[in-house]
Amino acid sequence: MVSRGIQAGRSEASHVSHDNRENTIQTTKMDGWYGVEDAVERRRIQNRMAQRERRKRLVQSRVRIESAINDASQSTTCRSQNAPVTPVFLPLTESSQQSTATSLTLATGALSGRGTQDIAVSQHARRENLTTESEPITVWSALFHNGAMMGLSCSTNTPRKSLPQGPDIPATLHPTALQLTTFHPSWIDRFPFANMRDNFISMAGIIDEEDFLCDLFSMDSFRIKPGKPGWDPNAWIIGPDFGKKWGYLFY
Repeated sequence: MVSRGIQAGRSEASHVSHDNRENTIQTTKMDGWYGVEDAVERRRIQNRMAQRERRKRLVQSRVRIESAINDASQSTTCRSQNAPVTPVFLPLTESSQQSTATSLTLATGALSGRGTQDIAVSQHARRENLTTESEPITVWSALFHNGAMMGLSCSTNTPRKSLPQGPDIPATLHPTALQLTTFHPSWIDRFPFANMRDNFISMAGIIDEEDFLCDLFSMDSFRIKPGKPGWDPNAWIIGPDFGKKWGYLFY
């Protein structure tokens, strides 16, 4: 009985293998459009081959994106184990505006008074050439250069998911897991504040985007410390009025 069962199993496996080979041969024959004189049939075969190749590329692309999301999630988890990095809003008095020593410092747990912590960006020091010591860049120049580094176009603002960034891009501009998985206005990616980007995306539909952009353009919203690159959060000075209205986005 056992011997018969084994033989039956082998016979069935042999039939399956034979069927698979026949299916493969049949598929190959069906996909062979060379020599097919009927234009309609030839086009049908070419379309079938193109669809199969497109599905293959989609699967490969999905695998790469899922891998990038997992990497970003792990990075986000590591960052979340530390206290959140939030900006301190400094008053822009006349003397502070004229002083190059005035800068936006980053506080760890500013609401609870835990002290300050600088973001590590020394590995990207070569990007200092975006600015000069004698010519401070504007917030608009900072946002433009940040976007240019990531391949973002100012003339295109279609809602999209962020793309993973390589090691040549400063860590402060790397997209979060939320940016990688959620459609959002691409201009958000230009700001070097991860909390601000995530909060803006999470509160989509609640925040008036036009109101934010109006204040960004018309108020004394941000200034960049002279000689510093726009991707360095330490270089950003936030205007007091803008900070009072939109400061919650940074926590």
